[in-house]
Amino acid sequence: MTRKTMPDVFSTLKRLEASSWTLGVILLVCFASIAFKINAITLIPFVADEPDDLALLISDARNFFELFAVTAQAPDQSRLPHLISLPIAWAFQDNLSHSVIALRALFFGFHILYLFFSFKLVYHLTKNQLAAWGYVLLLLTSCYLGAFSIFSITTSDGLYLLFHIVSLYCFYLSWTEQRISGVFTHYVLLALLMGLCIASKLFGAFLLTAIFIFHVLFSEQRKTIRVRSLPPRNLLKIGLGFTIFIVFINAVSVSPGLKLGACALLGVGYLAYIGYGVTRELRNRDDTFETTKLWLWAAIILTSFNLTLIFSPIYLNFENLFGVFAWTGKWNHGLIVARSNWWDMPVIVLMKFGFISTGIMILIAGIYLYYHKFRIRSPFVILVGLVFGIHFITISVVQHRVVWYPMAIFPFLYLPWVWIWDRCTRERSRSLLVAAATAFFIVAGDNLWRYVRWYPYGHFDGAQYGREYIGWNRAGLISFEVLPVLDKFLARIRPPSDRPVFINSQLIYVPSYNTWITNMLVTRYASQFPHLKFAAVPLSNQRLGDIVLSSPIYNPDINATLRESQFQPAATLGVKGIEIITVWARSNPTIQKNGGD
Repeated sequence: MTRKTMPDVFSTLKRLEASSWTLGVILLVCFASIAFKINAITLIPFVADEPDDLALLISDARNFFELFAVTAQAPDQSRLPHLISLPIAWAFQDNLSHSVIALRALFFGFHILYLFFSFKLVYHLTKNQLAAWGYVLLLLTSCYLGAFSIFSITTSDGLYLLFHIVSLYCFYLSWTEQRISGVFTHYVLLALLMGLCIASKLFGAFLLTAIFIFHVLFSEQRKTIRVRSLPPRNLLKIGLGFTIFIVFINAVSVSPGLKLGACALLGVGYLAYIGYGVTRELRNRDDTFETTKLWLWAAIILTSFNLTLIFSPIYLNFENLFGVFAWTGKWNHGLIVARSNWWDMPVIVLMKFGFISTGIMILIAGIYLYYHKFRIRSPFVILVGLVFGIHFITISVVQHRVVWYPMAIFPFLYLPWVWIWDRCTRERSRSLLVAAATAFFIVAGDNLWRYVRWYPYGHFDGAQYGREYIGWNRAGLISFEVLPVLDKFLARIRPPSDRPVFINSQLIYVPSYNTWITNMLVTRYASQFPHLKFAAVPLSNQRLGDIVLSSPIYNPDINATLRESQFQPAATLGVKGIEIITVWARSNPTIQKNGGD
């Protein structure tokens, strides 16, 4: 292709962007990807935390109402996604399979909304439909984001992703309007969205920190800011009153029911006032109020905190709220241990994003920096850099043994492609066009290959936990809550003679899963129970071992084969009434009868 014909190519791209046929093809590809994920929802059995979450919803509903009872269970799990899921869980509580499919469908709907607002954000930045659609298609092909689109409640965190991107979009629109007209619009709406984001997952506080720092450093109005809707001082005063009341409620000794009733009554009034402010903002009233950054952000931060308490009401009990900070100790005692180092976060991103995709996006980012002579001038790039950096550095410095999965910041890794595509169409650059098109098809193709290879389990590719368990969500099959029960059971096993007892892991019909689980069991129990030997022996092998671990959820078809091989159920291990593991043993008396399962 010669330079003379290149303008015709870019003219064609312009016509394609405005063409209804292009939109139709893109939507067809999106619907095809969505259809595959919906089909996966029905094919995949309970995954990772889902049995725990469902049991929590059905069996431990008191957690949401006896909010001030000392006996409340799992307060760190009882967040806004659980409250939204309650009606579905109760409606299908007699059929767990239908319940989990309905919940996955609900959270998949949140994922679709997340993709919609991702499109809106990129289109607002570039005014380039093909760049926005290309970004959405890259998100759709990602195995990692696929994992957080179809699994329910805590496993998916789809609600958190949705409010994360909507909060960022709302803030950037308000900040852009401030630069044009001098009015920071929708600050009450921003506080509401941030409250919902943090109530969905406490990591939302990282986003609030990032946009606060950005606004303080990059706001042209150094002293005063104009806002619409409610005067920030009024919102701050009412918010302080609500906070003081909650502190008082936690301090006095009255019945939990009375406390909850008082909180609910005051919370409804508080929400009504915030709703009034949001309505005034959306109606774009002309009346404005002058304020300082200090009052503005004090009102936003306090309002977000109070709304977190309201939308995740388990936190109205400050004992539960402070107990969240003890979650690291709980998880560190579990199986999901990554022996974190400071370099683990780059390794995690590399593995989840894929070697090929990571290399291409790093190359594009390098081109971007070189193009701008290593001076970043785009405000949005600076904002995303702050959001990414605060998440990345905080988790890396903390070095928690369970390395946090970079969920909310992961989609930003595709933004360099948006830049190069938008730049090539603006400057009509042949080299950038070739680079952008090549990068898109290689990255999308790499993602699709990984997804199709393991379908319907493609969502597990890079799904969740740290360096040692990169890849499929290997640790999730045996929840850390099951491990104490498994500890007690294994302590009851005694060898019938001098030979060891062989335990065969057949928890799922995917052989590689069983191999990974066996390696984890060896790591955990080899020194504690030296008389136990773990293996993953296929059912075609006649020597299945002395004990077989299966799962009524993940591998129910194995039961008939085990009975034919003279195995009988010896124990069931589960969480909150939902069976996760079935222990099968031969007639050989290797298990002590005393003690509970």
